[in-house]
Amino acid sequence: MGVFLIAAAAAAAAGAKPAPAPVSHDLQCLVLAGTMANSDDEKTKVGAMMASMFFAGKVFGATPSIDLKTALEAEAGHLAKVDPQALAKECGGEMQTRGAQIEAAGSALGAEGK
Repeated sequence: MGVFLIAAAAAAAAGAKPAPAPVSHDLQCLVLAGTMANSDDEKTKVGAMMASMFFAGKVFGATPSIDLKTALEAEAGHLAKVDPQALAKECGGEMQTRGAQIEAAGSALGAEGK
């Protein structure tokens, strides 16, 4: 993933077109998840995989025809201006909120016998 980030930063410096604002944060979370995938900690790797799928789904849902490689390259250039710990907290918080909603819906459906 380190090579990807270097290539992404180079492309961003070369003027790659930024992603639309609504998906910018999701792309940042996706890049962050990619960097976490290199962890030696198995729990972190699993979380990174889950985060990658979650945020990729949001990106593709919002912009189905997005050129993901180009968008990630462009967004990676903006990450130098972002506090990675604050970003991790935001991304993780969103995943926790959505996970709780999914669990609540599943419980409600289970209680209804569906």
